[in-house]
Amino acid sequence: MPKKILLGMSGGVDSSFAASLLKEAGHEVVGVYLRAWSDDLTGVMGGVCPWQEDVADARRVAAFLGIPFTVIDVREAYKTQVVDVMLKEYAEGRTPNPDILCNRSMKFGILLDLARAEGFDAVATGHYAQIHSRSNKTFHTLHRATDIKKDQTYFLWQLTSADLVHIFFPIGCLTKAQVRSEARRRNLPVANKPDSQGICFLGPVDVASFLRLKLKTKCGVVVNHQGRQIGRHDGVALYTLGQRHGFQISDGGVSRPHYYVVGKNFARNQLIVDVEPPASKILVAMDLNWINDPPQVNDQIEARIRHGQQPQVCQVISDPSMIKNHQSKITIGFADPQIAISPGQSVVFSKGSLILGGGTISE
Repeated sequence: MPKKILLGMSGGVDSSFAASLLKEAGHEVVGVYLRAWSDDLTGVMGGVCPWQEDVADARRVAAFLGIPFTVIDVREAYKTQVVDVMLKEYAEGRTPNPDILCNRSMKFGILLDLARAEGFDAVATGHYAQIHSRSNKTFHTLHRATDIKKDQTYFLWQLTSADLVHIFFPIGCLTKAQVRSEARRRNLPVANKPDSQGICFLGPVDVASFLRLKLKTKCGVVVNHQGRQIGRHDGVALYTLGQRHGFQISDGGVSRPHYYVVGKNFARNQLIVDVEPPASKILVAMDLNWINDPPQVNDQIEARIRHGQQPQVCQVISDPSMIKNHQSKITIGFADPQIAISPGQSVVFSKGSLILGGGTISE
């Protein structure tokens, strides 16, 4: 049955081909570009401001397909719900993922709210992910994309089953090569446009420069695990656990080993490094979201602690349905040690292709 669908368009080939598929399926499609660019980012881009080129490309695709198109200014919401939250997390020593904040607040926050307010049946995006439904069409589950290398479910763990009822991922069952090929066959204007890189909605932002500007970070000393000074850093908040670059080591000459960040001492403005990366089999996460039913204690599931990682076998140690001090919490044990479990990052739980949910790593 044809639906009225609000499609988030980025000006790239994925969302453009999604628009083409929805139109061909007989749906009434309206394209929308969410403008998040802010003048605060001037001077910290890896190139020129990308949004004007992107919106022009999205507009060209919409005209080519004969669908309505509009631009929505979300700069203020993006600043308060993504950028300010990101800065607060970095300032407190954690390493947030702005793409996950962006998906939660913008792509599936503002977009869903706008769709409901304007009488749309659903929203759609060019994400590489899949949604399955049971026979009654009221119970929906999130699954990894056919193209595992392009799979984006790591960024979507905060969706709910109720959200999934009103979301379409038209290209989730295709590979990137198929999307490119079919876009060219249809002569879409952006069929050969390179994939975007960088932060969600913004592109190639120099995050370190942005953090230095906004957090007013101070240079300090790098120490080894024995507390001996061996180098300098540009600001403790700029680094994440497991990082092995961006700081200067003056100890050891040309034969010095590679060092990894293993700790941060904000009180002393010290970056702590070691020749071995931090590794652990235990992970604790909070602020949990279960798309459907949570796992049970002793269940064997899989988890990913970063985008692009293969799912890692783990076991549920604590009851994830327990709430303490208004906080949900889970402890899991991995079969193999995990390198650089970083507080502030997301952990995403799965079982096979099924995405169970996720949380924010606390330790």
